[in-house]
Amino acid sequence: MRIPSHSQRRHRLLLARQRRSRRNALAAVLVLLVAGSAFLGLRTVPISKAGAGKNATGNASVRESGGQAAQGGGSEPGPKRPEAPTPVFAYADKLVLSLPYPKDQVTAIAYHQVYNNEALRLVPAPQLNHHRMLNDLPSKQRQSKSATISVPQKRMYRSDRSGPADRAADIGTKMGTPVRALVSGRIIKVKHYMLYGKYPDFEVDIQPDANPELKVMLFHIDKVRVKRGARVVSGITRLGVVRDLARYFQPQIAEFTKERGNHIHVQIKRIEPEDKV
Repeated sequence: MRIPSHSQRRHRLLLARQRRSRRNALAAVLVLLVAGSAFLGLRTVPISKAGAGKNATGNASVRESGGQAAQGGGSEPGPKRPEAPTPVFAYADKLVLSLPYPKDQVTAIAYHQVYNNEALRLVPAPQLNHHRMLNDLPSKQRQSKSATISVPQKRMYRSDRSGPADRAADIGTKMGTPVRALVSGRIIKVKHYMLYGKYPDFEVDIQPDANPELKVMLFHIDKVRVKRGARVVSGITRLGVVRDLARYFQPQIAEFTKERGNHIHVQIKRIEPEDKV
């Protein structure tokens, strides 16, 4: 057998070392590539402090791809549009009265007598001089295309009451309908009482800016959300919701509607000393 020379043995050892060095270098590169891929694949979008588990768009945190944050489907909702004021339905001693709810929620308007002669006359909107009436409205409401209404307006007569049937108005709608202020002004009374001495109810009175010597009185409200002294805006500010009176008895206005007869009762009187805020 031929024995390798000293120079040949040295050459073979050198080649073996070079092969080991290349293998070690390749292994190190592979380790770095795997570690880098894992890091990039697991990096997430920062979570908003304001929404636990959600990013700034309100969507759950998602993985990034190619360094760009993955966007959730859908865009941010725009700012909420302000509610349009309700239209005018009546006039009383230089006061312009807005509906307590949008006209498409009104089932009927029924005028009737009251127990005493202190309440002022209500003039239905179709009988008004519209030009004069609209000039009395806030500018926002004058621009409304629905400044006045055309809904069933009835007269109701009651045997237990005397006087003309235009001293109060029942404005029909469904129970739970939000009730808005009829005039701009200040709340001067929020009172819980027993209707007919039997049924729980609320009265809310407004002292109007247009005539501070009067008070606009609303009855049959539930879940009242205003307090005495609060400022309200005609046709916009919510006072509460319509109470379910029909659970106790059938209101007379039910004769003119397909609903159960729930409504808001409205009348206007001269302000009294104890009413002033």
